[in-house]
Amino acid sequence: MQQQQQPPMALQLELDFRAALNRIGFTPEEQAAIVHYTGCRNIAMLGLISEEDLIRMCKAFRMRPNVPIPLTVLQEKLLLGVRFWVSNRQRLQLAVEAEDVTPALAYTQANIRGHMIEDEARADKEPTAKMPDKFKAPSNWKVFSEAMDTYLGQL
Repeated sequence: MQQQQQPPMALQLELDFRAALNRIGFTPEEQAAIVHYTGCRNIAMLGLISEEDLIRMCKAFRMRPNVPIPLTVLQEKLLLGVRFWVSNRQRLQLAVEAEDVTPALAYTQANIRGHMIEDEARADKEPTAKMPDKFKAPSNWKVFSEAMDTYLGQL
């Protein structure tokens, strides 16, 4: 019986990365384009790529004059979700395995990422504290500041 040779580790990691992309809906042509454009040869390398880079990549694929790659908005969101998962795992110093990437994981992470972005946008619009009325009129501010100095000095 002849033993099957294992591919080198780097090649195996790239094959695992492409398999993960396949599981979340990317065709072999799309997988090759992603690997070529980003230079990512394994799933962990996605943590080095910024969200803006991935968004720019998807736009570039759609706008290519010769043979555009029509990535859907959902594919873009799923890829961003996987990148979000990878970067969070790396931040926590946890292992990042391509085998862990499933459609459910990608959908969940994309959803969490979307909610986080919405929450941050909402928090930016809402004032964190209301300015007291004493701060609004300069004459009241001087009285308040003197009273505050006196109060803090007594503590």
